Formats: sequence, structure tokens, C-alpha cells
Amino acid sequence: MLEKIAFVALMVQVAVLATLVTKTVFMMSYASEETQPAGAAVVKEIECANATWPNIPNHCLERGGGSTKSVKTLVLTAQN
Repeated sequence: MLEKIAFVALMVQVAVLATLVTKTVFMMSYASEETQPAGAAVVKEIECANATWPNIPNHCLERGGGSTKSVKTLVLTAQN
């Protein structure tokens, strides 16, 4: 009985480790695809700051890239 419990505990630890490694690899690959050179971001900010109507570039008008705030709610319920 004790051997089965130890085996299950070991398998759970292996599963958790595999999950963490997989998440890390995916996040690193996702982050490398989405990154832009720092100079390009500064140029875009300056370009958007100096833009006047009606000659405003489309990327200055888009709302995205983390500029909007969002609220996420997690509801936990107890089961008897």
C-alpha cells in the first residue's frame, strides 16, 4: 500500500515537472516571436505623438497590445 502511494506521488511530481518545462518552452518561443526591437517601439511612439489629423497612421489608432485593462474573476466553490 505504501509503495503504491509513493509511486503515485512520484508520478504526480514527474507530471508537474513536465508541465512546467512545457510551459516554459512555449512561453519562451511565444515571447521570441512577439518581440520587436526597442528602437522600433520608440520610433512608433514618437511618430504617434507627432501625428496630426487626418494623417494619423493606422497603428496609432488601434487599441491593443496591452493598452486596455481587463479584470478576471475567479470563483471558487466548496464541494461537500
